[in-house]
Amino acid sequence: MEQSHELSLVTLPVSRAHPARAIHCTTADGGHLTLRPLLLGDAEQLEEATRESLPELRAFMPWAHQEPSLVAQLERRRATEADYFAGRDMAMGLFLPDGRL
Repeated sequence: MEQSHELSLVTLPVSRAHPARAIHCTTADGGHLTLRPLLLGDAEQLEEATRESLPELRAFMPWAHQEPSLVAQLERRRATEADYFAGRDMAMGLFLPDGRL
């Protein structure tokens, strides 16, 4: 007789249909990082990081040729958050234990 396994958020297989809310990682030096979806609340950090990295980003990212703005970042985060939880796109960020990118 087969054992039945009750599904929960812990046991549910991660897939586009059931994306992970967070994946906790341990670095080679024992540090901790969290890989999780980019959310609306991350907009300010992402806008700041984008401004700091514009020269490098412009070589690879077409959107980096426009002047960054918090409003544009909020619009992108709103769209990517909805797409993530709908299983359409998996935009994620790597975060330190204190929540910084």
